Amino acid sequence: MMMLSIKNIFPAMALFGAIAFQACSKSNISVNKEDIFNPVSFFPVPPTIWLSFQGDTYYSSGYVGDVMPYFENDSFHIFYLHDGDAKGGYHPIHEFSTVDLLHYNYNGKMIPYGSDSAQDRAPGTGSVIKEGNTYYFFYTGHNDLHWSTGQPVEGIMYATSTDLQNWTKHSGFVMYPSTNNGYAPNDFRDPFVFFNNETNEYWMLVSTFRNNIPVIALYTTNDLSSDNWTLKSPFFTTDNNSYGVMECPDVFKMGNYWYFIFSENGVNHTTHYRMAASLNGPWIKPAIDVLDGAFFYAGKTASNGTNRYLFGWVYRKSGETDYGGNIWGGNLVTHQLAQNTDGTLSVQIPETVTDLLSENESPTQDSTFNANVNGNSYTLQANGFVGFGLINGQKKITTVIKGLQTGSDAGFAFGYGRTGSGDYYKLRIKDGMAYFLKVQGADEYVDCQVPFSFTPGNDINVSIVIDNTIIAITINGKTTLTDRMYWLPNAKWGIYSMQSGAGFSNLQLFSF
Repeated sequence: MMMLSIKNIFPAMALFGAIAFQACSKSNISVNKEDIFNPVSFFPVPPTIWLSFQGDTYYSSGYVGDVMPYFENDSFHIFYLHDGDAKGGYHPIHEFSTVDLLHYNYNGKMIPYGSDSAQDRAPGTGSVIKEGNTYYFFYTGHNDLHWSTGQPVEGIMYATSTDLQNWTKHSGFVMYPSTNNGYAPNDFRDPFVFFNNETNEYWMLVSTFRNNIPVIALYTTNDLSSDNWTLKSPFFTTDNNSYGVMECPDVFKMGNYWYFIFSENGVNHTTHYRMAASLNGPWIKPAIDVLDGAFFYAGKTASNGTNRYLFGWVYRKSGETDYGGNIWGGNLVTHQLAQNTDGTLSVQIPETVTDLLSENESPTQDSTFNANVNGNSYTLQANGFVGFGLINGQKKITTVIKGLQTGSDAGFAFGYGRTGSGDYYKLRIKDGMAYFLKVQGADEYVDCQVPFSFTPGNDINVSIVIDNTIIAITINGKTTLTDRMYWLPNAKWGIYSMQSGAGFSNLQLFSF
């Protein structure tokens, strides 16, 4: 039997700077959406202004690359690789700070890139740790000009500060891979440093290869200022050779479990995790081991003592069009992590975001096909659809999908009804997978996907947050999938069911 697309069912569809963002607490949020000096942003990018750093003027416009979060004094300090301001070198380290994940202070450049001859011509991912009154920022020194000279392309470097704002590079220290021990000379990056209370020493994890196998190298020291690190046996050896370099490692403890996070620089470009009862392993691969789909990358965590959050970035697309290819760097994206009863991790949109979006709107229904409507609940038969009006700005959509069986295909349509184009996006929920699909004519392309725990017939609670071109869906409060859609703003949206019926109970649209 021929599979029908939404356009087959509905022919009408085919026609269709340093700007300081004042922080406020969750309990007294008061926001004027038109006030550009105090905007709410769920997925921020740097402002577009001219700034000065150490006598050098630079343009702050750019995008967020790999994120290195650190929490202190009620604030998340979100250091990141800044994609912009390239004058030979690239990826200087800039910073946002926030207390509520809603309002962000942009603090500008923190650590500049070096000269063409310096090891850190392109700073790379790292981590911040405090010893005594000194903050240490360990980061990657990358110089791609070294490919032609035979010098190591990557090494570990660090800078220090006493205030988290003014950093001094210790350029005399560069840790290079131990090639005598089989470590790759040019893939050696993303240092994550933490204090191991069990061994009373500092551990440094480094993403690399050993004997052509992806590993996380382990170094230890008793004194960060000594520049004396001892190489130990690898912390972790890949359990999937298709991963490539296991980038941006992160380790933390929650409850009785340790968690190890890394991002796969391989086939799927996905952030994964492993769990163990001890830092010495064995590291267990959960049945669902991804923390988002392929549009969210380089996730690393920080905790405020109450909640732990996962910070990463979402790709943008060339030409700022959905027909363009993926480009490194984009918007900052933050998820909230929680621990399930079996020790596995849940990933959800932060509570501060979902709580803010509490002003109920009545979505404007503009088309119905093979569907019964009862207030804000909808029962769709096979090939059923209900369409709603334009969606813009910062919104939340919630519903409970009922009656999905094995093989059922139901979900949402976004970005349709645009003048001159019948292409759109589909959020498909089917057989324990959530997909964002780009629909072009009769063809569908998977943008990203994520598995979730699925029992046929059980309710599926869906919460969707939209901010301009970024969309994130959370399923049953445990699984989150993020994507970018340039077709999303100022276009229509709807719900659908294909092979069999489905119910969308208590469908609501919220703003603030």
